[in-house]
Amino acid sequence: MSDDEFGAKEDVVLAIKNKLEVDKALLYRLSIDDLDTIFGLIYQDSNVSASEIAEIIENSNPEDIIANIEQRIYEVAVLPSNYDEKQDIIAGILVNIHEEYVGPDLKNEINERLMGIEDINKLVNLSQMSLKSLQVALGIRPPVRTQKPISVPPAPESSEPPTYPSPTIEEPNDVPFSSPTIPDDDDSIPSEPKIPVKPPPDKRPDQILAHRREEVMEKMRVIEKIIKNAKVHPEAQITGLEVMKRIHPDRLDRIIRIFKEAKKKDRIRILFDWFIISQQIEEIEVLVTHWQGIQQGAGAYQAAIGMARFDNILDDMSNKDLENFINRAQKAVSDVQESPDINMRIIGVEEIKGLALDLFHKYVPM
Repeated sequence: MSDDEFGAKEDVVLAIKNKLEVDKALLYRLSIDDLDTIFGLIYQDSNVSASEIAEIIENSNPEDIIANIEQRIYEVAVLPSNYDEKQDIIAGILVNIHEEYVGPDLKNEINERLMGIEDINKLVNLSQMSLKSLQVALGIRPPVRTQKPISVPPAPESSEPPTYPSPTIEEPNDVPFSSPTIPDDDDSIPSEPKIPVKPPPDKRPDQILAHRREEVMEKMRVIEKIIKNAKVHPEAQITGLEVMKRIHPDRLDRIIRIFKEAKKKDRIRILFDWFIISQQIEEIEVLVTHWQGIQQGAGAYQAAIGMARFDNILDDMSNKDLENFINRAQKAVSDVQESPDINMRIIGVEEIKGLALDLFHKYVPM
């Protein structure tokens, strides 16, 4: 086993050993994907105990371990004796309401109000709502205030047709030509206030975006030349450069400087992977618990994890540390973006938060 492979497995093996009584040597024989699967199973609720998983690992060939664990999960799956559609719909609603984000009190209140509804069609409609709309529909929070239109009273009806004053025709003046009278300056005559004219904006939004795209393309030409000289794999170049085109021009300037200071090709290749995965993480919005939001009943708000701030500590990170982070981050981002299992997506989000916290604790001076 190479040092790089050992480093990629080390953290997850230690995490599994924290839950399972199994020889570490057996775990290191497994692939990183198998280790990640076992990690997910033992850190989430499952009908298969940790001791059973440990026994399967010790008594199975490495290539059969995951299949044997999945078979055991299927064998002990608890199936309901009868189907309750109401309970099924309510369970589907509650599974998307994460207690660690909204708090147990709010989730329990939603559960109690859902249990009081007997109309299946109403429950189906509630299951398609967002969390905020669901709280409004259940009466937990007030609806959004909207300004009512001003009603104009109708004109009173009258049997007589309205009369209009006839226009008056002025008699012609004896003076055939006359100039208008210009009033003398008098402070007593109020002058009409002049409405200030707002100057037009310097640039329209589409012009600003066009300028920013030009900046990005200019800087990407420099980065592309550096990446080609570093012998990055062509497929990685194509996908990675597309991601980097979404980076802000200010950060692209910083990336060019870091590349030029790195000089060595292997270091540039690793940094290239860092900038790609860190940008992908920044594009993932996660729920963040906030004390003010909890007080107001919202519980949490959407936010992104800023990874660009860690560009300043790259000089303190070795190639091995960077590769370890990149491998873990790529697995977590893949789980969040591609996994159909909501539990795996939650685990991926928590792993991303943990990675950011690890970087902060290890490399940011306190």
